[in-house]
Amino acid sequence: MQIYRQVYHGKESKKYTIDLLDHKGIRRRFPGVADQDLSNSMGVSIQKLIRAHDANESPDTTTLYWVSKMPSTLRNRLIEIGLLDAKRAGKSMEDYIVEYEDPSAHPKVKKKDSSQISMQANRLRRICTGCKFVTWMDVVLHADKLDSWLREQDDFSDNTRGCYIKVFRWFCSWMIEKGYADSMPKGLTKGREVDVQSYAAMEEAEYLWLLEMTAKAGESYGLSGPARAILYRLAFDTGLRRGELAAVRVRDVNIKQRTITVAGVDCKDGIKAVQTITEGTAAILKDYMKGKTPDVRLFDRKTLRRRSSKTLDTAALSDTKTADMLRDDLDAARKAWIGKAVNQDDRQEREQSEFLKADGERGKIVFHSLRHTTASALAAKGVHPSVAQSILRHKDVNLTMSRYTHVLHESQVQAVNSLGEVYEKNNSQVKTGTDEAADGEVLGGPNFQGQFQGHTGGKLVDIGGHKRKPRLGFQAKNAVSSEGEGARTLNLRIDSPML
Repeated sequence: MQIYRQVYHGKESKKYTIDLLDHKGIRRRFPGVADQDLSNSMGVSIQKLIRAHDANESPDTTTLYWVSKMPSTLRNRLIEIGLLDAKRAGKSMEDYIVEYEDPSAHPKVKKKDSSQISMQANRLRRICTGCKFVTWMDVVLHADKLDSWLREQDDFSDNTRGCYIKVFRWFCSWMIEKGYADSMPKGLTKGREVDVQSYAAMEEAEYLWLLEMTAKAGESYGLSGPARAILYRLAFDTGLRRGELAAVRVRDVNIKQRTITVAGVDCKDGIKAVQTITEGTAAILKDYMKGKTPDVRLFDRKTLRRRSSKTLDTAALSDTKTADMLRDDLDAARKAWIGKAVNQDDRQEREQSEFLKADGERGKIVFHSLRHTTASALAAKGVHPSVAQSILRHKDVNLTMSRYTHVLHESQVQAVNSLGEVYEKNNSQVKTGTDEAADGEVLGGPNFQGQFQGHTGGKLVDIGGHKRKPRLGFQAKNAVSSEGEGARTLNLRIDSPML
């Protein structure tokens, strides 16, 4: 390799020329720069490309980074002579994202899911802007920036951060599949599985208390107390998300049919939603909308929009203004509930409970928790899973049942109370069928009365004229036949230390 300044018409050029043999053994001249050291460095980098090409290996990261930053004229020249791959060299991240966004680049993706690809492309653009990923080499060399950038986004929930990581890793896999990249960038965070169940669902009593206290409260976050209570009711009745509720206008509400319509462009899945509301909510909403023009939004969009990360405390727990608003109303409702304690013991018990608590062992409550509350309430009411799925507009019923449906404490209490029917059958007639005794004889006969008293050491006892061995640990009192001779329907009360 030689570095020199050429002479033209008796005048020496200001820039250096790089003279070397390429991978085909052909002498090539490349334009350098005015600085000799920089020109020499360029020549060394070109030689590294030639050696990598001869060895059929990928150049080192330093050389690749230099390629991504080189002038377009030099890059085009190297592509022309075959030292650089045209598919990889010279493309910006935006070029790759535009290709990724094209539905034809994903033949396995259905047309109805194309909106998801567009959403992923927008997230990729936001990542590249935030992390300053201009070329693929920026990703290769500084992939760890993604994790740092996501931690700085205070308006992101843990779940949202996880989604951004998944999207970027999908994009990297697509780059490898297309031959634009050799492997997954080192240092790229794998993310973590987000425990969606950390979003708690409210008990029915909690939800009703929240509505009552909020309706009596004053203005907060740009909405009056009654307006916030209506917002929570709509979120619960319809399962609509924050952004979907923010798009609802007066004209989208049909009080007579008790429906709220959200345009597809405002829905997460891109499909128009027509959600039914309860009669009580329709009546309250009718009064709330009096005097409002059809084009007016039901709620202040500024209140329902995402907060700017520049104005946030980095320790913020929620991802939207509505989350903070709901948590503040929960806190106020909890204080009012504790204040209703009848005595000191009652107050202490209430203070130790998780009733209306925004953060606790069951998880945390944010605005999105209202969707979890809806799913859980529908399950508690015995609504079929497919119906609950349609209300929440999930594509997979497993998502509705496994992630959004929580076992409420009230349901557990009702379930355990139902076990009491086992004991209540003492006063009802139960058909027992054939119950053979230990010695082969059968319980039955007219006016059957008897009593098992513990373990008798295997001795036969006289029960209503029948000789048989008593059962260990059970006590049948006043067992009376409800039918005539040979009947098997007996009134038995089981007294066992195991029950």
